[in-house]
Amino acid sequence: MSVLISDLRVYGAADMPEADGATVGGAIDFTKRIEFGVPVGDPPFTAGTYDVVSSSASDTATKVIYAGRDATGTIQSETLTLNGTTKVAGTKSIERLLSALASGGGSAFGLLTPGGTQAVGDVALMAHTPTVSGHTMQAGSANATSSAPPIAVLQSGDGANVLAGMVLHTTGGTGSGQLRRILMVDPGALGADIVAVDRNWATVPDATTTYEVAPGMHFELAGSNGGAALAGTATQVLGITRLFVGSSADVGGGANRDYYEKVFVNNNNQATALTGATVEVSADSPALPAGAALDIGVASGLDDTATIANRQTAPSSVTFVTQPATVAVPTGNLPASAGAGNAAGACAVWLRLALAAGTAAYEGSPGATLLTQGSTA
Repeated sequence: MSVLISDLRVYGAADMPEADGATVGGAIDFTKRIEFGVPVGDPPFTAGTYDVVSSSASDTATKVIYAGRDATGTIQSETLTLNGTTKVAGTKSIERLLSALASGGGSAFGLLTPGGTQAVGDVALMAHTPTVSGHTMQAGSANATSSAPPIAVLQSGDGANVLAGMVLHTTGGTGSGQLRRILMVDPGALGADIVAVDRNWATVPDATTTYEVAPGMHFELAGSNGGAALAGTATQVLGITRLFVGSSADVGGGANRDYYEKVFVNNNNQATALTGATVEVSADSPALPAGAALDIGVASGLDDTATIANRQTAPSSVTFVTQPATVAVPTGNLPASAGAGNAAGACAVWLRLALAAGTAAYEGSPGATLLTQGSTA
């Protein structure tokens, strides 16, 4: 069996404050996922409200608190209580979604604990106005094979309108009510309207399945092991954040600032290792403004638990590599996982955001494509 795109995840660290002065780093936290997807749309972003929805009708006491910047740049936040598979509409107009936390996630990213009951289904925070709505899939959607990820075959022409990171919600027909995150459009050159999703379908969609696709954040119930759901809830996502939230450059003529964040790349496949593994910031989209740079370095060993005093303190014994350039994973491999939520093979990646004094504001996430690649069976 090959390691699939759905098996590779970028998880958060134990401490990821959205403010200076607090400890950063620590061990991998499988309940936190890093979001690199588009917040609402390509710049200039359009402000809009968000809805919450679950794939389970029983999720009526689960809460989601989310935060984002409105059109003026002010951070707004709101807590919504799910009503099962019925969408619940938010009221805050958000231009750039920053972070969100679901019931059971505890306090993270500077967000207050939302309270409520932990979800038993997948949960999504989705833009109220979808990018695609009311369309019908074509035949051919499938669960993962030994060499291909789970896929959905969208209506003809929709592949050009959706992006990796968006939420796919089946709304009618076969397999209605499922939530998945789009990982890639046209995976393995399978077709322009075929998208890879983050886990196998409970019921595979067919040519009767209607759907919508929207920007947002997907709190997946479980990670993927060869496409299949990992057993238990050890990798249920309860918190999602973009990187370097709240970081800022000094005024022109002031001091240059460096910010640091710690994330982990992990192979959830329990049978196959990713050999010759490397990580790389392969692209910044949109391009970073003049005076800004995003580079990475990896910890010296797997399952690293190091911390730094605050996010403007450089981690020790980490060599940063100017991006784009591949950086080898320690020992060369991302080993097969021993079980759900097993950190023995996680590779810690430190990201450094360098901001020269006077650097212009940037409406990204920071818009990086953090690419993990290697060889597989």
